[in-house]
Amino acid sequence: MRIGVIGEMLPDSVAENLLLAAEALGHAGVALGPTRPQSLKRTRYAAIAADMALRSVAIEKAVQKRMFGDVHEQQLDLLIVVNAYVVPEVAAQLKRAVHKMVYWFPDPVASLGRQSMIQVDYDAVFSKEPWLVRNVTGFLGQSWHFLPEACSSRWHQPPVDVNAEDVEPFIVVAGNFYPYRIRLLERLARANVPLRLYGNPFPRWMPSPVLSPAHTGRYLVHEEKARVYRSSAAVLNAVHPSEVEGLSMRLFEAAGSGACVLTEPKAALADCFEPGSEVLTYGDFDELVDRARWVIDHPHEARAIGDRAAERAHREHTYEHRLQTVLDTVGLA
Repeated sequence: MRIGVIGEMLPDSVAENLLLAAEALGHAGVALGPTRPQSLKRTRYAAIAADMALRSVAIEKAVQKRMFGDVHEQQLDLLIVVNAYVVPEVAAQLKRAVHKMVYWFPDPVASLGRQSMIQVDYDAVFSKEPWLVRNVTGFLGQSWHFLPEACSSRWHQPPVDVNAEDVEPFIVVAGNFYPYRIRLLERLARANVPLRLYGNPFPRWMPSPVLSPAHTGRYLVHEEKARVYRSSAAVLNAVHPSEVEGLSMRLFEAAGSGACVLTEPKAALADCFEPGSEVLTYGDFDELVDRARWVIDHPHEARAIGDRAAERAHREHTYEHRLQTVLDTVGLA
């Protein structure tokens, strides 16, 4: 089977991991790239200019038609669009060129943008947000399905040479830094919870002198991400405020890497992990501080939680599992 993916092919991106999963399942993976040429992002100012130009649907349609005009030559059995805006007219053209076409929306509801996945008649749409799936299915009658995020069976494995004695007494946070997360982390820092931060810099319009000493300036991907997660006392899964009921990618990647995860008790959590045994939850700030101090003081018990999380993640929550669910849903199993 030939499976094409439209999405940004960044290290550890959903698009990259889906293609690796396709190959692991014995299929041919075809990277079709993002909906916007990477050449437009060579410099910051070029990216800004391109973004302004592509706000015109007419321009974006012309660019996408040129980029995907030869997709029919790929003879794809399945085309997966990963959280990318495809102009409806171009999407209809792509759908005629492939056997099945689906959309996977792995982001929170704040990233719905133009809601292109609702405008287009995909064979199926997948989202990690149960609230969104219920509403679109119930009110619009479209074929939407709950599909949590995943870990990579290749990258997010517990490193065998990291023992409990090697754990560093820090709570790790990796990802983007926006006001809600910054304010929460500043409050943790003032409560003397030791933090180590990875990912993009703080926004220039919201510097944080309190957190700057904890920011490593490193962006984690692949095996390095797994090693950092496994070597930490715990990984904090503080999610974006627009996450309603769904679960973040960080939860699955950290669990797959064998980390002890501190996470908010979202509605979908119990369907994926057992709170208290495979992950630790917190309901308010004081409970978060207590949990953070406990994992630092009890590295062996925290390691056991991470071991159970890793076993569950690789048994049920890899990209191979997710891709097989997509194939089963559209009748391509």
